[in-house]
Amino acid sequence: MRVNALACLATLALLAGTAQGSLLAALKRDQVRAVPDGLVSKVVGAGGFRGLAVRSTADCLFLRPDSNVSVSLVVPNDYIEQFSELSSPALHEWVEKEVTRPLARGFRVDAVQLGEAPLSEEYGARFYDSMPAALSNLASLVNPLGVGVTVSVSLADLSVSYPPSAGAFSPSVARVLAEALPSAGALSLEAYPFLLALDTDDPATFSFLALEPDAQGFWDDGGGLWYADVLSSLHDAAVYALEALGFGDETVILTTGWPTDGVERATPELAGTFLAGVARWVGAEAGTPKRPGADNSAVFRQLVDSDAAALTEDAPWARRWGIYDSRARSKVNASMVGTYDLVRDVDYEATARKFCVARSDSTDAALIAALSFACNATDCTSVQQHASCYSPPNLRRHASLAFNGYFQDGEQDASKCFFGGVARTVDDDPDQSNPKCGLETGIRLIETSGSASLVADLVGLAILIGILSNLLPARNLLRAACLASFPSRAPSPVRPLRTYSDASACASGMLAQESPRVCMASLRWSILSLVFAAIRTEAGIAPISAEWDSRARSGIVRGDSLPCVAFRKMTGRIYSSGTVV
Repeated sequence: MRVNALACLATLALLAGTAQGSLLAALKRDQVRAVPDGLVSKVVGAGGFRGLAVRSTADCLFLRPDSNVSVSLVVPNDYIEQFSELSSPALHEWVEKEVTRPLARGFRVDAVQLGEAPLSEEYGARFYDSMPAALSNLASLVNPLGVGVTVSVSLADLSVSYPPSAGAFSPSVARVLAEALPSAGALSLEAYPFLLALDTDDPATFSFLALEPDAQGFWDDGGGLWYADVLSSLHDAAVYALEALGFGDETVILTTGWPTDGVERATPELAGTFLAGVARWVGAEAGTPKRPGADNSAVFRQLVDSDAAALTEDAPWARRWGIYDSRARSKVNASMVGTYDLVRDVDYEATARKFCVARSDSTDAALIAALSFACNATDCTSVQQHASCYSPPNLRRHASLAFNGYFQDGEQDASKCFFGGVARTVDDDPDQSNPKCGLETGIRLIETSGSASLVADLVGLAILIGILSNLLPARNLLRAACLASFPSRAPSPVRPLRTYSDASACASGMLAQESPRVCMASLRWSILSLVFAAIRTEAGIAPISAEWDSRARSGIVRGDSLPCVAFRKMTGRIYSSGTVV
């Protein structure tokens, strides 16, 4: 099952354990074309992430209750006012749906964060009155279940953050936190040294903000402490600010990151350096100067790019915070979070070599109008001023990059390469002067296994067994189950079906492999496949595609759906799943 990207605006926090604290990564499922759950599962596994925070457990169907993965929930800001009334049906329904039921199903729900920096200037005083009551009400319902609550602030909510010993919240924020913190188990601080680095021309200061290994630290006279890195400085500024409110022991979690494009100082290389520095900070045993020996915890801003996020002149990097791009391809060389290379014909299918470019006879005025339209519908981060593909300034090339992005997002539909007559399709990139900024063909991400919950799998398995027991001889159960395990590649849910010769080859290939990799795309389509496969087989219809038969016999396509796992257990051949969570 594919999660709807536009409907799933959830922020995920994926917890990776280190020697000391916790390393997290945030992810919004708001890509133009959603990254399939199966690929998200693989990306998470590539970094060894052991936890996941979502706005709704329904947004992460690839997470199985028996996987022992930690789950944290982020309550959208719009819910805060509703939660301020203890008798609010919205509050009780949310807790029942997102906390109580998942816990009963075996999910490890550890924490709930109320909002995302709801006290920032963006919202004015909207949540000043409702937030303390909402936090208290939420805590009263989830604390008895063993689940803590977290309050969220931004660095801008501190009126002073340098030096750390002078750290203080703004008066209005301090008043709200003084009421809210008694109900909170931790404080989450959104702090981005990248934004501070934009305003500095001093190499030493930039090196410090970018977490470069040889950066010079500073001495805080007020606290009599040495700060070797910016994360400790920001963390302790919040600790000092909390002390002033009487909550000096409150846990502080940093949310931070470094974008990879949009301005000159947003590059994959700098992002990789910064993320490596975050990992060193989290894994250090020293804690921070203010809290020596304590565990450090941090959250990466984004795991996968949000190419549908709002792009503004003030934040041209807004879509490029991810370690992976919107097609789940690794951008950053960050060994501490792992890397994952897409595998052709397993994770994606390449489209035809076809591009959309600006016509050479188009006027500048027409190109500017078409470019504006394209950039409202596709990601144009790289051609923004000072971004990676802006120089040399060339309107026609910028337009071609934008047109082609829109064309590929539209799966090379000819109607997506018109733009009022100023664009045309070509088979080769006419400008190959900068390989890093060449035109790209599209890819179709393949939905792999992991998208169904355990409950859905068990129900589906029961249905499958019921259907099969009535339609097929017992000796063909394994073959029929494997028949459903081919990845779905056709846009239609009911794809071409094979006969038992294909299923037999699949079963042979499956049993010959120690690490199955490919699973069924969606359980409900598997049920349909089995029914129609049985009908086709009993009618003696020949295989639709010899290619599938060949691929299965060579072991490229292997079954790893829950039904196949169950049947492997029956045959005494039990293998580890190809999915991660």
